[in-house]
Amino acid sequence: MSYRGRAQQGAGTRSIQSTTTTLAQKQPPLPLSKRLLFPNLPVSSNLPPILASDVPPELTNELYTFIALALRAFVNPWWTKITRYDKEFLPDINRILCVVVRAIEQRLINTDLAPLVFHDLPVLVTQHYRDIRSASSKRNTSYAPGSTSSLSNIFHQLQPHMALSPTGDAVDEVYIRQIADHVLKCCLPEEDYAPEAERFIVREIVVKVLSDSMQKIAEPWFLYQLVTNLLPVEGETVKAVNQLPPPSERFTTLKPTSPYTSASPSSSTSSLSAPISPSQSGPQIHEPFHDIEPEVDDYANAPLMMISEIFTLKDRFASSALLSIILAVSTTFTSFFDRLLPHVLYTHVLCPSRMLQMVRLSTAVLFPNGNLGPPPVIPTSAEQTEIRAILLQRLGAITSGSSLATSNQLDDTPNSSRNPQAILCRCLLGPTAKAQHEVLAQAVDGLGDKNCNMHLILFILDAIVLRIFPEIGVPVVGLGAEAATAERIGGPTELSRSASAATTSSNAHITPPGSVNPLQPFM
Repeated sequence: MSYRGRAQQGAGTRSIQSTTTTLAQKQPPLPLSKRLLFPNLPVSSNLPPILASDVPPELTNELYTFIALALRAFVNPWWTKITRYDKEFLPDINRILCVVVRAIEQRLINTDLAPLVFHDLPVLVTQHYRDIRSASSKRNTSYAPGSTSSLSNIFHQLQPHMALSPTGDAVDEVYIRQIADHVLKCCLPEEDYAPEAERFIVREIVVKVLSDSMQKIAEPWFLYQLVTNLLPVEGETVKAVNQLPPPSERFTTLKPTSPYTSASPSSSTSSLSAPISPSQSGPQIHEPFHDIEPEVDDYANAPLMMISEIFTLKDRFASSALLSIILAVSTTFTSFFDRLLPHVLYTHVLCPSRMLQMVRLSTAVLFPNGNLGPPPVIPTSAEQTEIRAILLQRLGAITSGSSLATSNQLDDTPNSSRNPQAILCRCLLGPTAKAQHEVLAQAVDGLGDKNCNMHLILFILDAIVLRIFPEIGVPVVGLGAEAATAERIGGPTELSRSASAATTSSNAHITPPGSVNPLQPFM
């Protein structure tokens, strides 16, 4: 064969091999969730639904991705040292996690979350701002307990929590572990809860995820950056964390059936909302049942008082008068707001699209670039000051309708703008740009200490757990029914105080399984 013939044959062989290689390279890689959680699932098959509700497939994929990343970060490092050939361990852990997720989903459907969102959480935030300002005023004075003048130490005296120490910001994992064990006991059937190995592995995954999340969220600079990213840029709309599904994809929302209704993991899901038919022009709206007497008879009051405390509206005559008018109007239309606010909550906040956004945000925070994120790198003092200044400038631009200058460029010249937004800003925050900047700075400084923020996060966690799992809360002996009802919000707020403080100001505590004394800490 001539040289030209051999060359053409070789070129044809290389062409076939090159085409085969190119086709193999064009095949998309399997998602991590399929490789770890469903190794036997066909490549072309969709992931099985993780929720009992009718949710978009994007939410299902994101939830499985989050679980797969958590298992790879917290289980694979030590399990691969034991064996590299077992492919059923991670899918079995995923099966247990799916049971827990479905049980929590059913609890959320059967629980009225409006009192939590519009009463309990605003009260916690309001008390946080009051206590942190009180602690700041006591620094370097004789009112500081003992010889310490640290803000976190004084704040801890005002809001003691058994999971935190006065000097450190690390959360006691025993406390989180006991909460997780209670939740697993309520969610898992007996055959899955009885084996200790499975339960301990799932529990430790939950503990690690919660501990890492709280450590990052409690950082002041992280909160400043988060709020800055969520605020709209001047002249632009609010940008989402990630690209959401197209507007044509309508999501249904979940409705609560009755407050404090427990649901077993095997309970049916007949109360779930039905999918929207294509003939409907808009999203189907599901509201909570209004034939049940609400726990709180004024949903608008607590959020208004929270806003008043954050922005110190009672310290200025104009803002105090405007607040009084708003409170009078809300009191007059209490029945209307008690129906409107839960309607807005269940149709615009607690919906699959928001859940998708929160899951994506959690994945980006905990597992950046698909791996377990390193400990947060604390910015320098100059960088933290710059982050805070950017947030203040963005807040000033939103509230006044015009960009505020830095604190060094502000003066006491009254703002004469007749823009309605500027007029409202002058009434609420002050007549001058300097006064408005000081009010916004005080509002931002309420989240300026990591130890104090950790107290708030733990109290919010306690309130959420008690709302979804009310059987965990144990009433304090000695409080009558009327006192317990009157002090209902004191339960989440005072949930984790020491035994001596709890006997006078608390009515509910989380206790570990088998504990005899309901006031005994998790030790």
